[in-house]
Amino acid sequence: MEYQDLLPKLLTIREAAKYLGISEWGLRARVAKRQIPIVKLGRSVYIPRDKLDKFLNSKIVDAQIGGEK
Repeated sequence: MEYQDLLPKLLTIREAAKYLGISEWGLRARVAKRQIPIVKLGRSVYIPRDKLDKFLNSKIVDAQIGGEK
């Protein structure tokens, strides 16, 4: 697989932060805590879009009606 094939599926730090609705600093903090994986291609850092979706899905909390569990 060529790098060009991967690029549409990879986001820059700026793009990924915008996608998540958080600051670049907040995203970098999550990357440093290894909550979100990265891909390094040369000196560039990318984040796979599917890993961002997985991260978002892990943060979904089920709504509770009337305080019942």
